[in-house]
Amino acid sequence: MGATAGGAARALVDDAEDVCRLCYKAGIPITQDGQYPDEIDLDTQMIRVGQISKQDLTKRGFSLHRVSLYSRQRALAEPARKERARQDLGKSHAGFVLKGVLLAQVGRIHGIGHDQGVRVFNVYESPTDESRAHAEVLFDKTVPGSQYLKWRIELRDVLGTLQPVTALPAESSKLRRWLVEISHTITTLFRPRIR
Repeated sequence: MGATAGGAARALVDDAEDVCRLCYKAGIPITQDGQYPDEIDLDTQMIRVGQISKQDLTKRGFSLHRVSLYSRQRALAEPARKERARQDLGKSHAGFVLKGVLLAQVGRIHGIGHDQGVRVFNVYESPTDESRAHAEVLFDKTVPGSQYLKWRIELRDVLGTLQPVTALPAESSKLRRWLVEISHTITTLFRPRIR
C-alpha cells in the first residue's frame, strides 16, 4: 500500500484492470523553450520517455485512468477541460489536441522488474474531483535513483504504441463500475488495520 500525504493508506489497482494514458499535442509553443509539446514520438508512436518524469513517478504520480470507470466521451472532453484549467490559471489558450491513448493492463506495469526479483512500480487508485477513474503510477520506495531511467523506458514499452481514442469503450459499463466498487469495498473490509 502507498500512503497519501496525510499518511492514509491508498489502494492498489487490481492487476486485472486496464488503464489508459491520454496523450496530447499543443497547438502553440507553451513550454519554456518555445517548443510545441507532443507527448508522442512520431517515429515509434510511443510516449516520449521525457513525458514520464521522475518528479511524477516519485512525488506527484504519473496519471492514468482506469478503463472500467472511464469512457471515450470523457476522454474527448479532456482537451476542453485542460484549456479551462489553463485559463483559470491566467495562461493563454494552448490549442490542445487529443492524439490518442496508451493502454496497458495493470498487472504488466506491476510486473516490471519481476524477473529481476524487484517491484518497480505501483499503480494506485487516486480519484479526483474531475474523475473517479483517475489512477497514478509511482516508483516503489525501494527502487534506487540510479535505475530510474532504465525503469521509465520499461514503463514506456509496457504502455505500448498510441491507439485511437475509439479503443476506449463508448461509455463506462455500469456492471463494470459495480464490480469495481464491490471489489474495492471487499478489499477495504479485509485490509489489515494499522494501529
